[in-house]
Amino acid sequence: MEGPTPTATEIQAHRTDPNWDRWFWHKWNSTTQQIEIDKTGYGAGFYYAASNDFSKDPIHNLEVAKLDIRFGKYSKNGIMVLAKQGTVIDVGKNTSNYHIIGVSSDITDGINGANTLEADASTGTIVAYAEGTWDQLKHRYGSEDARIAQNDADAVAINNGAARKALTDTKATTAAKLQGLGSEININPNVVLASKEGIAYMGDNQGIVNAMGTTEAVNYGSIIAYAKNKGQVTVNGAVKAEDKNTVSEANKFKNIGAFAEAGGRAELKGAVTINGIGAFAKGAGSEAILSSTNNDITINAGTVGGMVATDNGYAKS
Repeated sequence: MEGPTPTATEIQAHRTDPNWDRWFWHKWNSTTQQIEIDKTGYGAGFYYAASNDFSKDPIHNLEVAKLDIRFGKYSKNGIMVLAKQGTVIDVGKNTSNYHIIGVSSDITDGINGANTLEADASTGTIVAYAEGTWDQLKHRYGSEDARIAQNDADAVAINNGAARKALTDTKATTAAKLQGLGSEININPNVVLASKEGIAYMGDNQGIVNAMGTTEAVNYGSIIAYAKNKGQVTVNGAVKAEDKNTVSEANKFKNIGAFAEAGGRAELKGAVTINGIGAFAKGAGSEAILSSTNNDITINAGTVGGMVATDNGYAKS
């Protein structure tokens, strides 16, 4: 709910306005078989809103403290964690420790984690996929028509170049603070990607993925960080994709560390060991970066090359 709960006096002052009917008592008429509005009393929505202080639960990221989702050999193109339309998910974070205690320190899509054999692995799994932006004109956020209209107006202003309000601004509308911000996934645990031709982290259409821990891909054709359509993917921990469980020699050396296209930006900040392409950038404005300066980047290139840039893309190590 956005905005303060109206008082009983305010509701009565608008009793002839149909937009305020939701605050009144709704009764079932067994004779007419219809729900009727009784304006001599107030409904559960009013009493619930009036008796709770929603300021104690401000808009915040969805926290997934513990996560254990596995994909078997018959699974194709599955997604473990998905954020869309400007939502934000924090995996391996637990602010309250209320219902669930502790966090996951390691996650994997593989049935047997890093020991998932090629024959038992899924195909095309994405561990974290963030896509799109927060758009008021789709969400139509607000608890009443006037509030919705103000959110809409603020969204249009931002679309036309106005600056967003700070997330801490308690007087600003939701749209004034969130309009145009990308969907985002923050992965705190270490990750083992076991899928064949899988993707660890993908940011699409301005979506953002940040990975804090280590990442290891154990089967063939893996992409660690994939950013497209102005998406952004940043991996802070060490990365390995060494075809550990790949059986066929023909499938080896086909992994990609950082892949950016259509204006995306993918960056691996830690140590990197890749069998395949270290960084691949395709298209103007695309950046694929291996940024560690600790002499800890090892690229065992296949037939295509270790660093690749095409169509005015930018690849750097």
